[in-house]
Amino acid sequence: MVSCSNALCDQSKFHPQLIFEFLQEHSFS
Repeated sequence: MVSCSNALCDQSKFHPQLIFEFLQEHSFS
């Protein structure tokens, strides 16, 4: 699955769903 950096995941405002959609939109595998 998605392996995000601690800096990103540490921010509570970034929910797993939002992170996933963000990566999807930016074509990050």
